Amino acid sequence: RLPKLAFAMPFWAMSFPLGAFAALLLKTSATETSLQLPAIAILAAATLVVLWLSAATLKGLVRGTLLVPDAHAAPALTPASPSPPATNGALR
Repeated sequence: RLPKLAFAMPFWAMSFPLGAFAALLLKTSATETSLQLPAIAILAAATLVVLWLSAATLKGLVRGTLLVPDAHAAPALTPASPSPPATNGALR
């Protein structure tokens, strides 16, 4: 059983290949009429996916769950000791 994945910005990565494939089929169907119906079907599917991604993005922004830092991300690096003050090249 697959765990339920929370929506995140990387989900948008599926929109580009679908859009590119729909554009390819639409361009090809101009000369190959047998591809017109599949081109329209893929365009409709790509449109539905982009609409779903848009709705999920807006929902995540409204709920405040979209831009939450990842729990497994590395902590920010902090210097171990403060850096010495700048001397501007002058010797004392």
